[in-house]
Amino acid sequence: MIKTIIILYIVIVDTIGSIDDLIEKYEEITNQLETLILLKYKQAITKVHKTVKLKDIVEVIDNRGKTPQLSKIKTSHPIIEVAHIAKNNMIVDIENCSKYVSDEVYLSSFRAGHLKSGDVLISTVGTIGEVGFNFEDGLSIAQNVVALRSKYSYLLYPYLILNKNELLNLNIGGVQPSIKIPHLLNLDFPLSEKYDSSIEFLYSQINTFSQKIIQLKKILIINSK
Repeated sequence: MIKTIIILYIVIVDTIGSIDDLIEKYEEITNQLETLILLKYKQAITKVHKTVKLKDIVEVIDNRGKTPQLSKIKTSHPIIEVAHIAKNNMIVDIENCSKYVSDEVYLSSFRAGHLKSGDVLISTVGTIGEVGFNFEDGLSIAQNVVALRSKYSYLLYPYLILNKNELLNLNIGGVQPSIKIPHLLNLDFPLSEKYDSSIEFLYSQINTFSQKIIQLKKILIINSK
């Protein structure tokens, strides 16, 4: 299967250029898709029916306060940290995770459960106000990152991106920047029940291209050996 994928990409690359060129092109496409999402969000909030508090539309997945015992080896259970969402796009950088937990810890040490596709991630300590969109079920978060789960997640992500200054203003200070969850949940959210459903398709396309980028990077690693 892996050989088939490599051969397929070699054919594509022979047509349009190097693997690096293809990665760059896919990254450009994902950035353009995210720009479209922000545009469609701005259009949606011009038809706002009411304003609600975030606490009225989200469920918080919060495993902070207890550091899980880490595995000494790489497992199928990576821990998502601030660095993995502190980037220039919505994609959670799973490939660069460096902390993992065992099956036993995964099943017993995360009181709020694990991530689901569609969860919106936000950093709350240190580099605060960074936001990511999760496409994969079963990933884990622990310190400094919480997830917001909502049927309005397709609107929640662009809302948080476009209102980052409000997030930064929630900083309570101290030894390092920090956001209290009750303060975050008290933010006003412009609720639009009717929005262009194509925005959901844009998210799915971003996920598709991000997976292609991951495959191409793995091919580069294989070819470099």
